Amino acid sequence: MGKYLFVLVAIFLQTSLFGQKESFVLSLNGGSTYTLIKNSIQDSKSTEKLGYIFNLQFNVALSHTVGIGIGAGYSKFSSDVSLDKYYKATAAIDNEGDNYEYRVYASNLKENQLINFIEIPFLLVLQNQDHKKFKMSLGIGAKAMVPVQSHFYGTSGEIETRGFYSQYNVELSNMPNHGFDIFPIKEASGQLSTKVSYAALMELGANISLGKFYLTLDITGTYGLTSISLSRELFTPDHGYQSLSSISSNCEAFSIDARAGLAFPF
Repeated sequence: MGKYLFVLVAIFLQTSLFGQKESFVLSLNGGSTYTLIKNSIQDSKSTEKLGYIFNLQFNVALSHTVGIGIGAGYSKFSSDVSLDKYYKATAAIDNEGDNYEYRVYASNLKENQLINFIEIPFLLVLQNQDHKKFKMSLGIGAKAMVPVQSHFYGTSGEIETRGFYSQYNVELSNMPNHGFDIFPIKEASGQLSTKVSYAALMELGANISLGKFYLTLDITGTYGLTSISLSRELFTPDHGYQSLSSISSNCEAFSIDARAGLAFPF
């Protein structure tokens, strides 16, 4: 009896030390991101810029090959946006009670947009849950992106306001006292009008065992599913510039990340 008990204990210890299932994994990583805040404006151009991301994630194994992961992260997205021409006319009434058309002309508008997010990802993770010296993983899911800070900075362009009186068939311009003037946009700045958005997420990773923990290397892609901006006027009646994202039908976040970090199984 003692002999059989010894054998069972030996098998148990061997399994525990060399074939144990990693039911829970806590990982920390961060890295550089190639980001795009894509503004959907006719004839505009959105250009990618570099950002960064830091992430904390907790994975739970459901079987030897499937798990789920939930986490929290902090990321910076940035893009340059440009629009060569813009025009809009709205009905208005002047101080003397006459109806007229308030016209906004814009040219060569360029700005940088920056948004910092708190990210909450949820993933289905495909990975061998046994301890190994090297193993790959694939995560597919979605994440909520909560904007915590946003800015725009104008780098070029000007806006001209005019008033068209159809009853006299005349368009008034270069009359600052009446609000019809030219306004440079360079160095204009302010906050973007943002909201919580959602994105699809895919992660491809490699885990390299360093003993009781892993070195992790990941390539991650974010694909925006909903708009992160709210619509408003490009240029207010009191001569306030409010960013090109104000006139975008959709403003979505995209990125490709390269991350490195550590994972602690238990």
